[in-house]
Amino acid sequence: MHPLHVESVAWVTERKDVLSLCFGHAAIWAYALYVTGARMKYYLASVALFLCSLLSKQTLVTLPFLLLLLDYWPLYRTSALANPLAAASDEGPARSVPWRRLIIEKIPFLILTVLFCGLALFSQTNPMEFAGQFSLPYRMLNAVTAYTEYVGKTFWPTGLTLFYPHRTISPLAGILASWFLLLACGLAIVWRRRRPYVFTGWFWFLGTLVPVIGLVQIGMQRMADRYTYLPLTGIFLLVAWLVDDLVRESTLRKLVLPMITALSILLLTLTAFQQTALWGDNVALYSHGLAVTEENGRMHQMLAVALWKRAPGCCLRITLSMRSGEVSCARWDRPMKPSRNCSVRSKSTRNMHPPILRWAESGKAEGIWTRPASCMKPHCNTTRVSTAPGIIWDSLI
Repeated sequence: MHPLHVESVAWVTERKDVLSLCFGHAAIWAYALYVTGARMKYYLASVALFLCSLLSKQTLVTLPFLLLLLDYWPLYRTSALANPLAAASDEGPARSVPWRRLIIEKIPFLILTVLFCGLALFSQTNPMEFAGQFSLPYRMLNAVTAYTEYVGKTFWPTGLTLFYPHRTISPLAGILASWFLLLACGLAIVWRRRRPYVFTGWFWFLGTLVPVIGLVQIGMQRMADRYTYLPLTGIFLLVAWLVDDLVRESTLRKLVLPMITALSILLLTLTAFQQTALWGDNVALYSHGLAVTEENGRMHQMLAVALWKRAPGCCLRITLSMRSGEVSCARWDRPMKPSRNCSVRSKSTRNMHPPILRWAESGKAEGIWTRPASCMKPHCNTTRVSTAPGIIWDSLI
């Protein structure tokens, strides 16, 4: 129960995340049965379940990488030199398996991964449409800061929204985020012998986010809550085993730890319930998104359409112009050079509601749409969105 997982469950379109991960976890379970029982039927079942997962959604394309991590811990299939705890541990077999065999076992999974990655790119109308809008240095800067934001939202889940727009990132933020990631990776490597769960859990988190971290930009979003549905499993593994290891010989294990655990679950549940409630009302969802983000032109557009559909009989004022489209475009491309060929169809206005788009294309710099005010409803005069220049804005009067 975590607020970051709400999007994958509450958003009907993303229910495929849940289905994909259901098959994915079943594939991991079947692989573990194959390792412990050495029965080929479990290996074939794992490959088949992985195929089902990819057919649902290509979320688990990193499964071959995950299986190698699980071979290290908790399956202890690597050499005793790589993991000297294997011989003395009761958690798994001490017998090591050559790396060559470990890699050969992953070949069927790798073939499926490559195949479905290619299909995912091919299915996009223009898969690299947004890639050229952001330079490689910016994408790398965004990736390291997104990693730290995901970690922060895992332990302090606030400011969650449907759409995170690209924004200006200061070099200092990139430097601090890079140092954090390097320090965490260094600790995971240093502790790989004493605490192998840290190595597996941390690199599970890092590795499973690689396809969606933005190094290859597909889509308009900078990051998304739904992308954490699988990666957070690594963080949860790391925290659970680390806390247990730290308090194993302490009285806190029986007294304080259960209370802290119960309180944490309660707080996360309440926060997730609160986040879920937003998904029952588009206006509330988009208004919340605008409240917790900046320069979010797309969210302004979505809110304008939601308000128009919600109260068609109310007096609705929408200020929109060709100029606002240009400014939004310039802001969107701020990490690179501003685009000189902006139009109302570009960037934040590309999916505009057809009637609004036709009105915007009429050449009017500004205008007001009105409908009979006789059917005003209570909510018509309570919603107001920031009227900052350069973005689409709307308010009901």
